Amino acid sequence: MIGQRVQLLYEGGMKAEVQYLNDTTLHRKTTVNGSVAEEQNTMVQRRIDNSRFFVNWIENDGTTASQVLDFKEKTVTVFLTFTGPDGTRHSQLLTGRLELQGE
Repeated sequence: MIGQRVQLLYEGGMKAEVQYLNDTTLHRKTTVNGSVAEEQNTMVQRRIDNSRFFVNWIENDGTTASQVLDFKEKTVTVFLTFTGPDGTRHSQLLTGRLELQGE
């Protein structure tokens, strides 16, 4: 997984371009409804089996992301927690497809 560049296309239209730079750092560019956010985050990642990985990080705005990437099935599942406009914590589960960049 390290060194991979992927595009994640989530149901609902969110798109993320992610590069797993090393075993503790990722860079991501996320597009939601035309709004683009880009940042680098510290991550924790673990191999689940030969094709699946678990990745977790905390974004600069406090959003937490727990992600499972399946490179064999080309799928992604992410569970997000974030502070909503009302000041309370919310959660969201997203699924989508994974595309390796350069394929």
